[in-house]
Amino acid sequence: MFKLNLKNLPTMVIAAIASLCICLAISTIRSDASTPSPILENQREPIILAANYSENDINSIARAVTVFVGGQIENRQKLEQRAAEGAQFRYAGSGVIVARRNATYYVLTNEHVVRDRNNYFIRTHDGDLHQVENMLPPYLDLGQQDTTKDAVTHFGKYNHQKQTVDGYDLALMSFESNTNYPVAVVGDANTTKVGTPVFVSGWPLPSNPSQDRTRVLRAGELQQILDPADPNGNYNLCYTAETARGMSGGPVFNDRGEVIGVHGEGKDNQRPQCFDVRLGIKINDFIDAQEQKGQYRLKNDLRFPPANPSEFASAVTYPNADTLRGVDYQQFFEISPNDPAYKAIQFVSQYGCMGAFQDGTFRPRRVATRGEFVVDINRCMNGLKEVASKSLTGGGISLENFDFLQQSVDELQREVESLSNNNNLLW
Repeated sequence: MFKLNLKNLPTMVIAAIASLCICLAISTIRSDASTPSPILENQREPIILAANYSENDINSIARAVTVFVGGQIENRQKLEQRAAEGAQFRYAGSGVIVARRNATYYVLTNEHVVRDRNNYFIRTHDGDLHQVENMLPPYLDLGQQDTTKDAVTHFGKYNHQKQTVDGYDLALMSFESNTNYPVAVVGDANTTKVGTPVFVSGWPLPSNPSQDRTRVLRAGELQQILDPADPNGNYNLCYTAETARGMSGGPVFNDRGEVIGVHGEGKDNQRPQCFDVRLGIKINDFIDAQEQKGQYRLKNDLRFPPANPSEFASAVTYPNADTLRGVDYQQFFEISPNDPAYKAIQFVSQYGCMGAFQDGTFRPRRVATRGEFVVDINRCMNGLKEVASKSLTGGGISLENFDFLQQSVDELQREVESLSNNNNLLW
């Protein structure tokens, strides 16, 4: 008869439990080997955990998607001068690539960065410049009506009387390219907690116009989310990052590398609700606003989390990705200072023979309407009459300058004849 030995009972229990665990483990292994887990089957693509990235990681992402936005004007000095005028800092700002549809890229910036009528350029991380054909101002002294179309979509409108922006201080531009540029990952600003880190990327103005322009990443923390937003531009993000002029339109990242806003205002433009901080607009507001415009509806073309810093870092191979050098600036000019037409226009303009457009540019290669041609001829006639009257008293133009003027006119005539033969002039 079997006799139970109570002294060996603890050992027997432990052995039984161990045997049961081994059997269960073997059974599980066999089950996994024969029947793939549906969860593992759906996770064939590697998953990047939404961890808090370092500042260097955020900068790798920012370098790839932050762009420089500049206006086409006649020389570098005027580019910097116009950019520093007033509170709007026009002709030089920042932006972020937020969507791609086939070969079309969409850049988000501030309304006040691209407020003026101009041909704008977008400089991507590889140093290439992409032109955005914006509407050109007509010769208003002819009484012509403005029938041109704006190629830049404004989500807000500047109120000249109040000097405020009604609606969102946001604008969307697009350019065409077959290059594979990275697109920013958009996050959810509404879930970003106050006190967490934020990072602002952009192209601040250099202290000296002769210096190269350098993109920077400025770190801070989210201080407040305004609800409702400030009515002047609908700004609702308040943060402590040390931004500077020229960074308007740049992206605001959270610590996961996701764009949660667009930077737009520095300490010079305080709001009563946010003191001694910088201001931005939630990316959520842009997504909602553009969905209401039939020509965009980019929701399916946006990138959503997670963001992989190594992916963005490997896409940037250009050594001067963060530097806009003087040679790069030359491409923003309407006419290169080395172009003979540059000297000719300066000379002709000196004597009132040719007038500039309202934004101060000449655009010598732009085709002219019949009315615009009449205006220029009239200005030339008046200018030459004044020069001739001064010449009689010894204060006019010299024979040497007359010879140069004649050469310029002859060159212009040849170009006009060439354009006419190609039916490029709008008569």
